[in-house]
Amino acid sequence: MKRAGFFLAVIFGVGAVLAAAEEIPEADRRRETVKFGTDAEILGLVTKLEAEKADYLDGELLALLDSTGNPKIKEILFSLFARRKLAGAEKRALRVIAERDEEKRPVVEAAIAYVGALAPKGASESLRDIIEETEGPYLSAAIRALGLSGGKADAEFLMDRWEKDSPTEAVQQEIVIALGELGYDTATGLLEDVVEAEDSKPVRKMAALESLAKIGKGLEAVLAALSDADANVRASAVAALGPFPGADADRAVLDAFRDSFYKARAGAAKAAGERRLESAVPYLRYRAERDEVAAVRAESLRALAKIGGEEAYQALLSVFETPKTGENLQVVAAEALLSGFSDKSVGKIVLAADSAREKKRTVYANGLLKALAATKSSGLEDLAGRLLASKDIVDRHYGLDIVIANTFGAHVDKIRELAKEKNESLAGKARAALAALGAAAE
Repeated sequence: MKRAGFFLAVIFGVGAVLAAAEEIPEADRRRETVKFGTDAEILGLVTKLEAEKADYLDGELLALLDSTGNPKIKEILFSLFARRKLAGAEKRALRVIAERDEEKRPVVEAAIAYVGALAPKGASESLRDIIEETEGPYLSAAIRALGLSGGKADAEFLMDRWEKDSPTEAVQQEIVIALGELGYDTATGLLEDVVEAEDSKPVRKMAALESLAKIGKGLEAVLAALSDADANVRASAVAALGPFPGADADRAVLDAFRDSFYKARAGAAKAAGERRLESAVPYLRYRAERDEVAAVRAESLRALAKIGGEEAYQALLSVFETPKTGENLQVVAAEALLSGFSDKSVGKIVLAADSAREKKRTVYANGLLKALAATKSSGLEDLAGRLLASKDIVDRHYGLDIVIANTFGAHVDKIRELAKEKNESLAGKARAALAALGAAAE
């Protein structure tokens, strides 16, 4: 009997320990992962934090990068910080680049990408040092990073490398892209030569056209490329017309709507939107309603929103309200309406989302809610309250997104309740909502 009592005590004792472990707040569990986790566990944690847009562990993660010798963890953290452009690891990254022969290649490449994203003092010199070696595993990564972080002197440096180093085709491609990112018109002549050269491969011509568009120079070369034998080059030329003023470019955009290659039509739609080309609205409406390729229809919808005006609004509304459009494109139409005509359309889209939820059309309803959650409108306050009160966790997430986007303060008490949820994703977003409202958690 005593033995049975002993075993029961052990069982209950273990159960109590396990229960206590389960009651550890998720945020504290995550901090323990930062302190003691494997590289796979750190990757899993980082993935969750990014999905939640949570930043409360930034300090701990920066400290981990400084202290760890695990190359996989260093790669994961540099990549995360580069994507988020999170300051604090600049010196560590520059040290990794300087000591690149002693580091694993993925770590060095991630550090280079971080330096390109943050552009810290000393970045240009470190990246040029790699490029001047003219070969090696980090050459392309360094050119990309210099394109993102450099200045006019760096554009001239890259053009000088082009002339003196006889770079490989792959390196030439990186230089062409980097010159567009840098955006200085001193590179116009080189890029025009790439577009016009008979021996230039289509992929390099396409990159040069995109770079000319970013710089906003070289219209004659772009217009000439509209007649290229390669369909992809023609499509790139059409898309590159966006920033160039003038009647010649306008006519070229309208002509491209008739191209049999779908990417050229999509490029025409994109260019028309960038140019706010009102004369393109009838073409865009036709393509939005009838093009056989969904990508062209979607690009046409976005362009109509950018151009604006009553004709564009009616075209978008027609596509959105026509069931045969299909749910995916109806969501794109909703996004376009909200981006260009939110005051006139938000009520209609809320009603459509409510109807979709009632009919259990979950994918369509969530697509509309996602679009609404990114919209600023006083007409969304009632929807926010209903979503916050929902039992569905996805609904509550969208409700919080709407509160954050619009700083609606009428639901603070409910948000405080959500901040205590066991689900850290939901609780973290609720805390972010409270912070956006300037409200205390308690």
